[in-house]
Amino acid sequence: MYGMGKLAGIAGVMVLVAGCVQAPLGTPQLVGSQDTQLAMNSVNVVDQNMLKLRRADGYGVYSYGKIKIESAGGARTATGTLEAWTTVQNLTDYPQTLQLRTRFFDAAKRPIEDYSAWQRLSLPAKGTGLYKESSLSNTAAYYYIEVKEAQ
Repeated sequence: MYGMGKLAGIAGVMVLVAGCVQAPLGTPQLVGSQDTQLAMNSVNVVDQNMLKLRRADGYGVYSYGKIKIESAGGARTATGTLEAWTTVQNLTDYPQTLQLRTRFFDAAKRPIEDYSAWQRLSLPAKGTGLYKESSLSNTAAYYYIEVKEAQ
């Protein structure tokens, strides 16, 4: 019969062996706990300041974020390019100016264009704004939009 020390040693070796198993080929690599693949057809707030906890009133009620992504989508234009759009709501009591840009990808999810130039979007207090960008190529199949506070 094994003693408690030997059982603990065997269990430790089993944990080490289990930790050596590698992920199958083709599995996306992770950095920290975030998947490094872009989410196609999505909007990403890249400015963490826009998402920070903020005080909403004088009664100790707190709220998260300055903006809310209401909706997003993409559609073909009359010329066959892909138009990506998003609506953004200002959650604050003061006007805000954002910057947004888009990158387009082909059907294999390869980037086919550089990011577009940053475009400014002015939002009134508690108001909503619309951002749109069209691809240059007719082969665009996916989009990825980034949002940040204007500099």
